Amino acid sequence: MNTQNVNVNTATPESPKTWVNNPSITFISRKTSALIRLAKTEGDLMMYRAFERLGIDSRDYNDEICAPQEAAHLVTELADMGGITTPTVYDMVRSVESLAQGMKLSYLWDEEYPESLPELAVFQAASAEKKARTLRSMTTVAPVSADVPEIPGLSQALRNDLACLAKLSTREMDEMEREELLNGTIRNIADRVCNTVTDWTRPRPVVPFSSLSAWNCAGQLAMKLFGETGEAAWSAGRSHLALLLMAGYAMYVADIA
Repeated sequence: MNTQNVNVNTATPESPKTWVNNPSITFISRKTSALIRLAKTEGDLMMYRAFERLGIDSRDYNDEICAPQEAAHLVTELADMGGITTPTVYDMVRSVESLAQGMKLSYLWDEEYPESLPELAVFQAASAEKKARTLRSMTTVAPVSADVPEIPGLSQALRNDLACLAKLSTREMDEMEREELLNGTIRNIADRVCNTVTDWTRPRPVVPFSSLSAWNCAGQLAMKLFGETGEAAWSAGRSHLALLLMAGYAMYVADIA
């Protein structure tokens, strides 16, 4: 199995690491990914609150109405994995709660959290058991067959995503739906690549060679199978991954991951 690590920006091979598949590393990456999404949602909620005060209609109305619910789901995701353990993370969670409750569509938050969030100590007391349960749940994903290149050491989840991407070009659907699924699949692959980061201590985070190969394969498939639509989706996906890695490093430096 190829477990080389490479710098995600330079693709320079680095020393093999024995801890690439360590569940604890995977846990940190998943937690970091959730925190990145929560931070983005916090910013979105601030923007939508400002729009409401000024009487401005948001151009992204569908995103606006989903924001409180998305925030609640992210808080639940962090809580369920035992990821709310530090004052910094807790402050972000409470900020999101306050912003969501102050919106016109606050009932979408209340559906998940009808009462105020508990104190930090409550989350901390339950974190060890929930983290252990999360680590135990990291099982192998059932394979999906498709004509995609064999990449040694690639996780089954990423293999499945590449298979879905390859099959997307042959499925019967209207082009608008195909474009939406294409963009969503590439973003999902970017999220999974970010979740495999093995070293957040560098401004250019390190990922396994297998993950980088899968990412490059996704780009090749998108552009080969979907033409200009694929090029646009790939460009957006690259920007999404760059943002995830930049935010993940910043959060690591801030010691909230």
